Amino acid sequence: MTGATSPAPPAPPASGAPPENHPSWVRALLVSVVVLLVGAALGVAGYVLEQSRATWRPQVAVVDGGWRLSTSHGLRLGGAALSGERLAWEAGPFTLLTDLRTGASRLLGAAATAGSASAPSVSDRFVVWLEVPATGTREAVVWAYDVARGRRTRVNHVEGISQSPTVSGTTAVWEDRGTLTDPAQIRAIDLDTGRRFSLGESGGVDRQIVISGTLVAWAAWRPDPAAPPVITVVDLTDGRRWNIAPYLQGQGSGLLGIALARRSLVWARSTSAANADQILAYDLDRATVRLLTQGPDLVPPAADGDLVVWAQPSAQGGTQVVGMRLGGERFPIANVSGGSVRSVLVSGKTVAWNVAGALLFDTYLQTTRVP
Repeated sequence: MTGATSPAPPAPPASGAPPENHPSWVRALLVSVVVLLVGAALGVAGYVLEQSRATWRPQVAVVDGGWRLSTSHGLRLGGAALSGERLAWEAGPFTLLTDLRTGASRLLGAAATAGSASAPSVSDRFVVWLEVPATGTREAVVWAYDVARGRRTRVNHVEGISQSPTVSGTTAVWEDRGTLTDPAQIRAIDLDTGRRFSLGESGGVDRQIVISGTLVAWAAWRPDPAAPPVITVVDLTDGRRWNIAPYLQGQGSGLLGIALARRSLVWARSTSAANADQILAYDLDRATVRLLTQGPDLVPPAADGDLVVWAQPSAQGGTQVVGMRLGGERFPIANVSGGSVRSVLVSGKTVAWNVAGALLFDTYLQTTRVP
């Protein structure tokens, strides 16, 4: 009987034949993951570096009915804006957003290397502010922060000389011009869609542009220094414009500030009479004017809906923050002792005021609720 033979082993590959080349999808996946991780790490590192600059961190304390916010490290407290339970404010080169429900603050921007930051503006959707370069070699930058998404974006194509932007809903408005000799223009953008449009020449904005709903307003001085300024109001829905003189020539000495309360323009002005500042409301649809209050050293008004808020000296000393519903009677909101109230804010049932103390950096913001 013949024994069974083992099968022969397979022949080795011919000498010099290249091995079969399989596509390495694993290697491609690993490279992609590494690229994503490096990009994410760089983004996180930049954010952490910005957030770690501890000088921006505010001092927040609970007070009766609200919060008291102040700065640290010698930073000067600047302008602020209020929308519902969010307070956007400026501290030196930093722009911050504070949640008034928790007292937690978030750094939105740091302009230390770019120059300085403007007073921010805030709506229920966005915070906008301007960063001004330290020199004239670079353009000013308008930034927008999406509150819901936690995302900051730059608004492109802003001219070199600009005024602080303001926002309502998704519409941001600002003034800019290419050079000092160019006519100043009022620009606007829908931050949701990116659609841009112009409201025409501004005449040179004095102080801040204000916006509420579809109404935009700003004041500009005339070429004749003896003439009163002109307040322009534009309705974005139909382009209708109003040009309003806050006082007649020879009957006033200065415009202190403006605000929009529903379909009324509200402004404060000083008069030629001693200790007789006035706050007035002009109904845009009825073309009627109402005197809201009169007295010495009035702090310019803020408004939301039909509520107008201002500050005035108190008979008991210090300063009283006062509110009034259009068509109603005024009522007290808060008494402020010590320091000087330099501005007031209002949104919904929240009121805030900015107090400057005797020392340069002894300033704070305080909030309360409307009774």
